[in-house]
Amino acid sequence: MVGFLLVMILSVVNLVSILMFNYSVRQYRWQMEGHLAATARLAAESYRGNPGLSVDSIEAKWSALASISGISAIGLADNNGQWKAASNRYLLEAYLFPDVTDIEQATSWGKLAPGRMVYNPNREGYGFVNYSLREGLKGNILVMLAPAGLLPSLESGARLQNIWSAIIFLAVLIGLFLYLRLIFNPFRSMAGLARDAAGEGKLPGSDVELVMDTYQGMITELRQKGRDLNDLYAKERVRADDLEQFSRQILDSVDKGMISIDNAGKMLACNPAARDIFGIAVIESCADIFSREELEAIGRGAKLMTKELESPAGRARTIQVEISDLKNSGGQKMGKNLVISDITDIKRMEELEELSEKSALLESASRNLLAKVQPGLQEIKQSLENYSGEAAGLQLEKLERLIAEYGQYFSYRDQISDQPRSPDIVFASAAMREVLNLAARVAPADSTVMITGDSGTGKELIAREIHRLSPRSGKPFITINCAALPENLLESELFGYVKGAFTGAGRDKPGLLRAAEGGSFFLDEIGELPLGLQPKILRAIQEKEVTPVGGTKSIKIDIRLIAASNQDLGKMAAEGKFRQDLFYRLNVFPICLSPLNQRPEDIEPLAYHFIEKHSLKNKKKIESIDAGALAALKKYNWPGNVRELENAIERAMLFARGRKINLEDLNIVLPPDDEIEVNVGDEGLLSVSAKAAAKAEAELIEKVLAQTGGNKSQAARRLQISYRVMLKKIKDYGLNKA
Repeated sequence: MVGFLLVMILSVVNLVSILMFNYSVRQYRWQMEGHLAATARLAAESYRGNPGLSVDSIEAKWSALASISGISAIGLADNNGQWKAASNRYLLEAYLFPDVTDIEQATSWGKLAPGRMVYNPNREGYGFVNYSLREGLKGNILVMLAPAGLLPSLESGARLQNIWSAIIFLAVLIGLFLYLRLIFNPFRSMAGLARDAAGEGKLPGSDVELVMDTYQGMITELRQKGRDLNDLYAKERVRADDLEQFSRQILDSVDKGMISIDNAGKMLACNPAARDIFGIAVIESCADIFSREELEAIGRGAKLMTKELESPAGRARTIQVEISDLKNSGGQKMGKNLVISDITDIKRMEELEELSEKSALLESASRNLLAKVQPGLQEIKQSLENYSGEAAGLQLEKLERLIAEYGQYFSYRDQISDQPRSPDIVFASAAMREVLNLAARVAPADSTVMITGDSGTGKELIAREIHRLSPRSGKPFITINCAALPENLLESELFGYVKGAFTGAGRDKPGLLRAAEGGSFFLDEIGELPLGLQPKILRAIQEKEVTPVGGTKSIKIDIRLIAASNQDLGKMAAEGKFRQDLFYRLNVFPICLSPLNQRPEDIEPLAYHFIEKHSLKNKKKIESIDAGALAALKKYNWPGNVRELENAIERAMLFARGRKINLEDLNIVLPPDDEIEVNVGDEGLLSVSAKAAAKAEAELIEKVLAQTGGNKSQAARRLQISYRVMLKKIKDYGLNKA
């Protein structure tokens, strides 16, 4: 079959080549004929336009024209066959009228087809083509003779190719006939075998009909087998649906412990999170983690239960177990599904909230008590002053003060005002007050905190504030930027390494996680954490243990983890760019920092704070900010947030010519509709150059980052700057927003 198809393809290709070759021969002939026609018109025009010229002059012109156009000879004759003018009369007569007498020559002129090219090969095979023209020559005829060139060879080749094509086509027809005969031989053989098996006369019809009936029987049998396989597939599909249902329920609870048991109490599945919560490496049965009374409660249909556990570090933990029915795709109950959560931190926060509510009630009660007692005390005081003197009045004042202090002692106070605030945290907005309230609420607990917000909003300051307000404040606060180090170096910095783990590891190194023992560890830009390291960080959070690079033994750690990111980790987790289980572990207590352009009331106090901060550093005293400059600061979008504001104020202090910052001192550009109308005077060349340079530098860095797909190391190499300088400029210009 393949050979036959190849033959057919070659035949088609051969036919196409023949058609193209014949078309090329015709094109070559048409081009030659057009060339001769154009030359003939030129020759005739030179004769008609100069009737007074002599024969010698005309022949000279025609000789020149023939030489230029590649014509062998041009001649003009009358109807009697007499030459009136010719560039090469001998050649014309020798090839146009061979073996013709002068008397016969006159009659031979009439045989020349006017306006057409004629090919006349000679005996030796060398040929010429002739072209004749009669129009406008007053009964005379213009004759031209030109070399045939490739035309004889092309026409001969075309004829041979046509003959060869006909032979090939005939051979293909014969091959097709033999091939079809070969195809039908099995049909005849099959029909013969069927007739021999059934006996003569018992199977009427042609051989083809007999074979088709046999095939039909085979197809019917195959269809029956297909139905049987389909039934088997349907049964297996039901079983697969049940397993898929179980897997889906487990995956839906991947951030919590998951245990599935059948109706007899036998354990079907147990995920790693459940083993981590109970602190057991292998859970073989429910009896390993639940008491007899708890198992009986589960069997009776309990939906929710709590359990107190002791952690490996000796601290009590509260476990919540949610119980639901485990069903198959048909709705039949197959057992129980237990979802296990560690609610220690949540319970502690609820207790704190309850204490806050009680404190508020006590405050209200004390105020009411003081309001009711004060009028009576005042009346007694006045009466005693009239009768008993000043000493009694002083005693009553003391009693009044004690009652007031007693009420204030039970009052609920804002957590922010309870302790002195960090001098680096300056704000006036309600949004920042709420953030600091959240930080104060979560600080006493050991819950993992996830701080999100744009670059430059102060995520690290909030992390330090949480550490400062926590019981771990006396221990180390270690921070690391996940985007600042490559994956291999980041792993050794976080987990440490043992001697000989890699080339250059000449001694043991504990790593930053162990260096933060007892304190807090801040993972900045955790969205840049490589996927290969994310399971190890997850284990460090869940198991509270780390394994150094090259080591085989895990080491217990006691740290409080705080993470930060300027990216949407939830979206990254949904797209597979960040592990979902790690995201759920980090996002226990989320705190979101609003960008600076959404809290403009913070801009003015922050600006004066930075003026005070950099005055001593730069040895330059600035007292205030011009109204126009302050309005510009509040209208500017601040893509780099607080960090960009600090840089802008520091630069403005350097450019300020007096003790006040004016608009021209600021390196910010507002949109045309937001420009501040203020008389800034003549702007200096240095100021204009600095603005243009900063803008050009930011645009170039942004362009190179786009070309490298966000690869900061590669971009730094292209710009011929160090990696740390690259990171600083990206932050300064606010180019790392997610």
